[in-house]
Amino acid sequence: MIAIVGAGLAGLTAARELEASGFTDFMVYDKSSVVGGRVRTEAKDGFLIDRGFQVLNPEYRILENYIPVHNLELGFFESGSILLSEHSKPFVFRDPIETPVSIFSQLTSSQRFAFRDLLAAGILRFKTQGFAEEPSESTSNTSTLKEFFESGYFSADFLDRFLKPFFAGVLLSREFDVPFSYFEYLFGLFGRSNVGLPKRGMGHLAELLAEPLPDHKIQLNANVKSVADRTLNFEDADSKKFDAIIVATDTTHGKQLLGNSFPAEASQRSILTLYFSTPVPPWQQNLLGLVDWNSECLVNHISVQTHAQPNYSSSNESLLSVNLMRSNSQQLTDSELETQVKESLKPLKIKALDSWKLVARTQVDHALPAKFSSGEVIHDQPGVFFAGDYLETPSIGGAMLSGKKAALRAIKRLTR
Repeated sequence: MIAIVGAGLAGLTAARELEASGFTDFMVYDKSSVVGGRVRTEAKDGFLIDRGFQVLNPEYRILENYIPVHNLELGFFESGSILLSEHSKPFVFRDPIETPVSIFSQLTSSQRFAFRDLLAAGILRFKTQGFAEEPSESTSNTSTLKEFFESGYFSADFLDRFLKPFFAGVLLSREFDVPFSYFEYLFGLFGRSNVGLPKRGMGHLAELLAEPLPDHKIQLNANVKSVADRTLNFEDADSKKFDAIIVATDTTHGKQLLGNSFPAEASQRSILTLYFSTPVPPWQQNLLGLVDWNSECLVNHISVQTHAQPNYSSSNESLLSVNLMRSNSQQLTDSELETQVKESLKPLKIKALDSWKLVARTQVDHALPAKFSSGEVIHDQPGVFFAGDYLETPSIGGAMLSGKKAALRAIKRLTR
């Protein structure tokens, strides 16, 4: 029998791959009461609350192998952004390739970007359209995104108002310490499709992935304490030995399970997301709001969830996702944090800010791995195989791809 520790996207994909290959003698264990790992949604006060700000790009090629994407009933954001600054009113920036009619307003507005920036973005988008597969370049590569941003390819204005806050939100980091190949992959991914939200929330992605698996193959509320010698040691149950174990957890929990024998760095990137309801959305356009890089604001970006997916609210109230990466909020009460964030946002001239009401607060401490291998390095141990986005890329596609590969490696080992 094969054990899979973790019912997130990597673990569920591993289970699906095992079953598709005829290996039906397996069990999935997860300490949570629901599947999905970091990809979850809960209903609260008439709203759908995702576990941190998440969106789905349907261009991940691995999706079509396991999930009928049309069943997600995605509602899409439009391409572009609302640019928020302390020094000017909000500026609507649209993708000039997707909406050519916007080029005139982009070039005539007092807040316009230089033509060379629009041209450079168009050239880069054209170059990256073929980057359909996950990049296979390690984090040791010297051509990093940070170096590219400092190269002069784009102006400081375009970087500070658009690219830096946008990709900081994607990477959950203001350091941009990733290989340039990953940036190219993401740039091409966003260029091929807009991102969206499922009608039933991001958690529905994991539910659809788990749906074909027999219920008895997934054991929830099963707290695995440690992994050693192909044995799972449970917190409140007897130990069990298996022919093989797939550890499909984030790096922090992997380290807890295997100690120093865990093969990856445990550091993770976190994000704090506040969900607000409001009768008056801050803007009418179906666009992500990005905060100027040089602003002192605690917020990196704001999403009006209900513009893209109206089903996230059961009333006429709009649901906002407000995302922070620079707040030391653990000691603050919800009321204190709400006040702090609103005060931080006031200089950005956001409409009807006083009407915002805090609905939920989600702190995801293990949101993304700080380091990832881009599929190059396999650190499996005898009888133990690893899966997780840290082995591929920090993304939904990377997590699922790692699960598929771990299952195939386990099958190969067991059928020698």
